[in-house]
Amino acid sequence: MPIPPLPELLAPAGGPAAGYAALQYGADAVYAGLKNFSARAEAENWTPSELSDFAAYAHSLAPRRRVYVAVNTLVKENELPALRRLLDRLPLARVDAVIVQDLGVLHILRRDFPDLPVHASTQLVAHNLAAAQFLAGVGVKRAVLARELTLPEIAAIAAALPQLEIEVFIHGSLCYAYSGLCLFSSHRNGRSANRGKCAYPCRDFFTVGNGSRPIFSMKDLSLADHLDELRAAGVRSLKIEGRKKSPLYVATVVDFYRRLLDGKTASADWQTVFSRETAAGFAGDPQGQAPQGQDPQGQAARGDLIDPELVGHRGAAIGTIEKIITRADSQSRDSHYLIFTPAAAIERHDGLQFAAPRSGRNRDNRRDNERLYGFGVDEMWREGGERVFVAEAGRTVAVKMPDDAPRLAMGMTVYHAASQAVKRRYPLNVPRPGAYRHLWLIKIAVKISATEIIAAAEFMLPDDALEIASPLIGFLPPTVQTQAVGATLGGEWTAAQKPENIADTWRQTFAKTAEYPYAVGALTIDNPAGLFVPVSKQNQLRRELYAKLAGELESG
Repeated sequence: MPIPPLPELLAPAGGPAAGYAALQYGADAVYAGLKNFSARAEAENWTPSELSDFAAYAHSLAPRRRVYVAVNTLVKENELPALRRLLDRLPLARVDAVIVQDLGVLHILRRDFPDLPVHASTQLVAHNLAAAQFLAGVGVKRAVLARELTLPEIAAIAAALPQLEIEVFIHGSLCYAYSGLCLFSSHRNGRSANRGKCAYPCRDFFTVGNGSRPIFSMKDLSLADHLDELRAAGVRSLKIEGRKKSPLYVATVVDFYRRLLDGKTASADWQTVFSRETAAGFAGDPQGQAPQGQDPQGQAARGDLIDPELVGHRGAAIGTIEKIITRADSQSRDSHYLIFTPAAAIERHDGLQFAAPRSGRNRDNRRDNERLYGFGVDEMWREGGERVFVAEAGRTVAVKMPDDAPRLAMGMTVYHAASQAVKRRYPLNVPRPGAYRHLWLIKIAVKISATEIIAAAEFMLPDDALEIASPLIGFLPPTVQTQAVGATLGGEWTAAQKPENIADTWRQTFAKTAEYPYAVGALTIDNPAGLFVPVSKQNQLRRELYAKLAGELESG
């Protein structure tokens, strides 16, 4: 039996910096959201021009990378005109697919943008083969399957529908509700998750007996140990969650999974950037089938998906407190030091964290709903009194604690919650603005008489049979309808002293397209008298013509 191809590694990009980080560290594709109709409305998100430039950069790489845009909220009737304006921009940005939740948006895309692939969001609830068959039947290219499916269920759907690409989440935050279809935030906070504005009430603490606990707070998903099984199941895309995460987080997580997929040694540096406890979710079910009459979510085999004690970033566990000592400092004040042997190197300004209850109440008059205490490393000492700035792995060190530190105890786990070394290992290279752009082929005709110049320009069509060498240059999408534009310049023109240079001069003039996304595919000069036109006048004509063409592009 042939080995299935290596799945696509799909990374989140809440903004341009995260997108470039994803591609730099090995993502095959990136998904992003615009300012409206995105299920992560409070992420940084993208403007259409940023998305277009990013897609141009992704398409210029070898191998070519892909960019998907998430238009994955439920859309109200009065929002349809704004939605249509947004959808009209997507072919111009040359995105590779659109991710949708709303069936109405799906219908509009399939009817009016037939060449733009559509991916069904996990919120379109493909929990079974019948749902996947429906999506395939209405023109969906890819389905992001529900996170509640087991590996055997995923494999069965992929085998039954080879024409439908299967995408599966492999890492990141989980929602307490099925496939994120949650009304908790809407009812409690007036902010709907299905409209991209979840307030994450599942991360709050709730009264349980005499105390309070985050009884709905999910662990994060990690299928790092199941990548081979997902590949064997026929999964085409492995998706990382995190459009509200930092570029550094995206870089570290993408690098981790890229290395695993490529059979290389991988370091879980992402744990020092953002990490909760992780679980394999429903992929961890060894049987793949619940006993008759039992809700699969209740199976103990799937493991506990809730962390009822801690919320938020924890860090990488690198040791335990061996003892705490008190010494007088140079001002005869008592200072406290915790002693431990780190499993990984730490350095000054790194962050350490502990699962220790924090005293007092926060500004909302509630118990601090993190219940984690952390501080930045300022002083470290070796046994014998040597002050150090870097503590190597495996060597015991004393770390000075802040004066307001809560009571810590021997045996507590020490978490590495921020690492200067990790930050240095993932530098980010971002192209200068405008360095990569998609260019649309245009054709220009210029007619010169003794008193007048008439120029006309229009976007070229594929049937112009022009060979295209660059991946960034192409024909305007057929869904964008434009008309030819014209410009006229009056004057008195005399015979050129070097008529053989006339055509080259005009070509150089119209090649100046830095302000506009144009590439001149065809240029004809009708100048039977060999008249000379000053370059300043040629530039004036070009600016007027290109501005009118830009107006056509915007209105089209």
